[in-house]
Amino acid sequence: PPIWRAAHRPGLLAVAGREGDGVIAAFVDPAEFARRRELAELARAQAGRPALAHCLYTYVLPLTAESNTWLRAQADALGTTTAALRRWLATTGIVAPADEMADRLADFAAVGATDAVLCMNDRMPSEAWHALAEAVL
Repeated sequence: PPIWRAAHRPGLLAVAGREGDGVIAAFVDPAEFARRRELAELARAQAGRPALAHCLYTYVLPLTAESNTWLRAQADALGTTTAALRRWLATTGIVAPADEMADRLADFAAVGATDAVLCMNDRMPSEAWHALAEAVL
């Protein structure tokens, strides 16, 4: 199977470009994704290898009338508030109104993302996953 490498620093991005089939960039904004992609692709081209896949790995939270309710169990388990958890998620992922989620993902596609792994916290109810699917599919 293809080998994808999670790489964040220039040296590992170069290794991923020379030796991997894809690169995973986790918890970044589009500008940082583009920077990492450029470094890996430069190493790939210098090694004469075929184009890499570039995967975004990120938290997502579609903001709806129910999103605070969805976050309550995780916030309680962490000993924090839903507002604080939502602010933290926004620093590590895509937190946006449901009708903007597809556009936010498109921002990553525009800078070279070929794939995306979208994560939610482990206490999210199925309704949150359904809202996400409706927003991006």
